[in-house]
Amino acid sequence: MLRTEMWRNGNVVSFRVRILGRDIVAIDNGRALIRN
Repeated sequence: MLRTEMWRNGNVVSFRVRILGRDIVAIDNGRALIRN
């Protein structure tokens, strides 16, 4: 199972994905740009 942690700063969403049960970070410093 995966857990995605996301937070928004203006038009940028940053995220991290953890593998639950093993507490391993699979993706760190992910960023998505939101455009209109």
